[in-house]
Amino acid sequence: MSPTGSDLTFDIEQNGREWVVGRDGATVSVHPNREEAERAVDWLARRSVVGDDQAVLCGDLTPREIVVLQRLQYRGSYTEIAHELFVSTNTVKTHVRNVYTKLGVTSRTSALAAATVLGLLDEPNETRDHRNTDVSAGPRNFTADATRKYMAAFASSLNTHDWTAYARLLRHDVRQTTPLMTGEGIDDIIAFNERVIAAVPDMRIEVSRVTVDPDGNRAILECVHSGTAVGELITRYGVLPATGKHFHLASVHIVSFDESGLASEIRRYWDLYAVLRDQGIASP
Repeated sequence: MSPTGSDLTFDIEQNGREWVVGRDGATVSVHPNREEAERAVDWLARRSVVGDDQAVLCGDLTPREIVVLQRLQYRGSYTEIAHELFVSTNTVKTHVRNVYTKLGVTSRTSALAAATVLGLLDEPNETRDHRNTDVSAGPRNFTADATRKYMAAFASSLNTHDWTAYARLLRHDVRQTTPLMTGEGIDDIIAFNERVIAAVPDMRIEVSRVTVDPDGNRAILECVHSGTAVGELITRYGVLPATGKHFHLASVHIVSFDESGLASEIRRYWDLYAVLRDQGIASP
């Protein structure tokens, strides 16, 4: 379907109990019913933040703004969010104002609706309480242990260009969604990571903050990516050229684990348009 007045075309398909919004063969968001999926299409078509020729996964929210946005789903007041994040209430208010501006909304309800469309929140029936856990200290728990192993294997694979250890921590049917690809299964994900390393051999990802949700078996990793685009990279949008330029970008990784500690879903968010613009691929 293509909403009136928009050049963007999204597809809505039913997959089991879920309704999938897709574009150009890539999953943009998943919803429990068709009505919600149609609202998602309408929102995406009206508020595309990266241009008409790219699917929308996330706007230009900073990692901290995304964390604050996620906490709006569970916390009743800015004071409680500030206490959890160890910042002032005024800082939280500033982040919320920035989120509203970037999402083009004016209320918490609208912000959460937009965040749901963009895949930044849990499913509506998941109302668990989030608790911050530093994975390098504090009480050990199942999810923190799984997160440690995942982070260590991922960092090692980036440094050595050997994805064997990392693959051992992925479930065979693991799903991964990023602004550049959507894949399912270990082979898809490892193949994409290998293409990234071939194009950006000095790729580094520094994790600046980790939030562990032990009840939900997931970790939210706030990261900084850096590297030099020295080779071509094949993506769902086509081939990104070798610009020879260095890049530095913030991202959020949301990793879900199954009962055995294997990664079952990986979602990565960053502002793709800003990266393309800085590399001279997209117009300012």
